[in-house]
Amino acid sequence: MTLIYSGHVCQACEWLQCSLEGDLTAEGTTSTETNCPSTEEFYNDPLSKDAFERIPNKHSNEALLLYLAWRGFQEQVSQSTVEGIHAALKWHWDRVFSGDVFQGQWQYNKMQQHWEGNPVQSGEIDDLMKAIKHKIKANNVPRMHSATMKMEYMDMMLTWSKSKCPFNVLPPGEVLSVKTHSEILWHLEQLVFHSMAWTLWMSAAAMDAVLIKYLDGEESLLTADEQWMHFWVHLRNRKGWQKKLDGGMRDINLQMANQYRLYPRPQTPTCDSFLEDPDLTLALWIKWVEHIHLRCPMSQTDFMFPLLGPNGVLQPGKVLLHKTIQKLLNKATTGAGIPGTFSTHCFWCGGAQYCFMLSPKPWLLKWVHWWGGWAEGEQKDTLMQYLLDELNAHENDHSDALALEQPPAGEAALAQPATMEMAHHVVSASQMAMSDDVKSLREQLGEMANCSLSNCVCPGTWCLLNPSPLSVQSSNDTPNHAQLPSFHLNPATNHDCPTLLSSQAAGQHSAPSPPPPSSLPLSQLVLHIPNVPILLEDGMSMLPKLKSWRVIMSHWTEGAPQLGLPTPLKDWPHKHYNGANWQFNQKYLQHKMIVMEFLNEFEGNKANFLCTTQQGHTAVHKAIQDAHKQYGRSGEHCCVTLDRTVILNADLPHCHPSSCEWLMSLPPP
Repeated sequence: MTLIYSGHVCQACEWLQCSLEGDLTAEGTTSTETNCPSTEEFYNDPLSKDAFERIPNKHSNEALLLYLAWRGFQEQVSQSTVEGIHAALKWHWDRVFSGDVFQGQWQYNKMQQHWEGNPVQSGEIDDLMKAIKHKIKANNVPRMHSATMKMEYMDMMLTWSKSKCPFNVLPPGEVLSVKTHSEILWHLEQLVFHSMAWTLWMSAAAMDAVLIKYLDGEESLLTADEQWMHFWVHLRNRKGWQKKLDGGMRDINLQMANQYRLYPRPQTPTCDSFLEDPDLTLALWIKWVEHIHLRCPMSQTDFMFPLLGPNGVLQPGKVLLHKTIQKLLNKATTGAGIPGTFSTHCFWCGGAQYCFMLSPKPWLLKWVHWWGGWAEGEQKDTLMQYLLDELNAHENDHSDALALEQPPAGEAALAQPATMEMAHHVVSASQMAMSDDVKSLREQLGEMANCSLSNCVCPGTWCLLNPSPLSVQSSNDTPNHAQLPSFHLNPATNHDCPTLLSSQAAGQHSAPSPPPPSSLPLSQLVLHIPNVPILLEDGMSMLPKLKSWRVIMSHWTEGAPQLGLPTPLKDWPHKHYNGANWQFNQKYLQHKMIVMEFLNEFEGNKANFLCTTQQGHTAVHKAIQDAHKQYGRSGEHCCVTLDRTVILNADLPHCHPSSCEWLMSLPPP
């Protein structure tokens, strides 16, 4: 800011001298005579030429009125320029070391017979500033915000410069013409300067970059493979660093806060100030200045981009003017066909946005905070406004506050970028939903398979018929090979009949037997053991529990295709009720224990078995387990009733199958 203020003061002094010498009052005071009552006296007084000196005099206030009126009404500069001039002159006179004589309101001290205060702080100046502000608003002058310098715009400017400037046209031994020399100088300076500004995020207040250390003449020998080679660049007057220095900040901290190391950036050749493209190499610009203009090496006190005088001579000790930088930028953007209005601040926004969002390796926010030179207490909202200017403007636009239909609460949160935690929740929810869908699909496939099995067996409903009379083998036969009861499944012609039919009804239905389960094409698709007691055809009543053992016997010997059991349980391989199908193990073993007890202990004698099984299959299974615990020898289990009453005790001889006749004489429990 010091350089900008000094520039405004110098321009005011130059205008004053030209005005006094060229008599510009005719044009400059047309619109401001009411604010300058003593214009003629001002131009005739010899003290007027010193009006903008460090020590103000009685004409300082009048000179400032004329200058502001000239810039605001005659040249029609922007409001920001007028406000900058106002602030610069106030800063200029506030620095006078004369106590508080030239601070405060500008007024005439009658007691001491002199003017005191700051000439900027007067009622006339305030009225003129309001008039200029109203005039600018009346002309509907739009506020010109700088567009962001994007990476593609940098590429367009490079392409345009290469098409216009012949960098390699000079044959050996020839001398450049003045026109070619000026053209190369202009394009080379703007390319390197814009690359540096975009890399270091330089604005108008930090254009005086000073080279602290560079590569000692070996720049042209380096290649992009030497990734760790770098050089230092020092930005002397960036915003906030003077304040840190005034606050007593140590030199080491100040040095680390405004010095940058530049490395090769082959991934962004357009903005690589190092070595990737010879047209953008900072070392090439240094050599050009040293060999073509200075004829000597640059010193550490020389500016990287010195002022170019009117005669084409570089002045390394003077900084490049802001208006010259703006002209370079305007000409480059216009020539490259880039839309929008750009100021020198565009490089700051463009470089920060690219590094934070678009770079292959995005920067952390603390890196952006340091590299941009923001104050330590800078709010995060200010940083995000630079980084996300368009999104920030959209989210803070409340022009539709009076709309009839307001957006729902929390809509702004939906537009925020997703975090890792949010993404994790979304993925977890998606996995759970997918798992539920797969489970539902499996259940549907199982139901479809059961329906297919039923359709393959018979279109009608299958019912369980009473078994044919059992023929008990003699005692000499082996118990394990007793004749199995014959349980037949026939299709029911009447759907209203109960599932369990009598022996007479069974004889009346001579429908053919169903095909064997092995012939079913989908017999192995779904494994299922039906629950007992089973549901009757009416869909409301259940088969009595006392007859559940018959259903178990049927499931074991013949299966139940209509209930999803096409293969009898006796034919099930080991893998069908173990391993991945472990859920069928307990039910399978319960059914097996009841069937084996009937076949082995009672040798298929239904009458004897019914004497001890006057309850449901669960109670029968429990009684069989208790009998196995108390009498482990074969033949003794049938001597234990369901109420745990032992018919044969340990003193009796070994229980023979004929001893089961004792149970027949006992009343039911």
